[in-house]
Amino acid sequence: MSDATPMIELTLAVPFEHPDELHAALKRAGSEYRLGERGLRMPDGRSIEVSVRPQDGEFAQVVCGGGGPHQPSDQERRAMEEAPTLLTLMSRGGSQEAAMSMLEAGAALMEVGASGVLVRNSGMGHGAEDWLSLAGDPTGGGVHWAYVTSQRASDPDRGGMFDFGFPAMFSIGMHCLGLRDVVVPTTGDDQVDWFQLNNYCGYLERSGRTPVNGDVLTALTGDPEEGGEMVPMFRVRTRDCEHLGPDHPMHNPYGLYVLEPLDPDDPESMKYRPGG
Repeated sequence: MSDATPMIELTLAVPFEHPDELHAALKRAGSEYRLGERGLRMPDGRSIEVSVRPQDGEFAQVVCGGGGPHQPSDQERRAMEEAPTLLTLMSRGGSQEAAMSMLEAGAALMEVGASGVLVRNSGMGHGAEDWLSLAGDPTGGGVHWAYVTSQRASDPDRGGMFDFGFPAMFSIGMHCLGLRDVVVPTTGDDQVDWFQLNNYCGYLERSGRTPVNGDVLTALTGDPEEGGEMVPMFRVRTRDCEHLGPDHPMHNPYGLYVLEPLDPDDPESMKYRPGG
């Protein structure tokens, strides 16, 4: 586990050729954000680092293939393709509050014409409508779906790119929120695997608890109104993030939680303890 605080990187397609035009658009819209020499100034006075580059002709394709909750519309894709400038925002992440601040900053640019965003920390792509919806989620849950995606690791016996030692599904992007990414063993049922993964990610985000190596996770079986039973499901194992290099924007400096399945009918499995 590294002590380095990750940088959140968002790249947006903007319909302006010069930063001065974006600054003017923010001012006309009555936005509390301002673009200046020191970057994008937020309402609280802090600044976000900004860099600009010309359209590369590939941005729309990357965003539309980025696995966001909703595909950008045809209109949003055309706007991304026609945007003359790609603008990148960079700021320190490492907490849900920092991630939300960047989500809101991106939304401010969407409100003045930005048409799509790529989260470089996870590869997630969003159209403007989707990003604005996530930023405005009254439950606060939009911050997860803005940054965090999931990927299936190929079976290591077949030379998968990411080898955890077993077929797995894993999250990417939890470091934006200051949390470890999660790895779950696959069951052969994509929906079950996706649910287990995101259910545990949500638990980490909402509970405020930091599991330690060897913790047991339980799940409710049966109808709770008829005396459902809590049974052990997984043991938590902590690992460093070794499948992505430390200079990669998707590298998680906090590490990983690997969920090992437990069999309640197997006494040996249930006797397993940290270091045992």
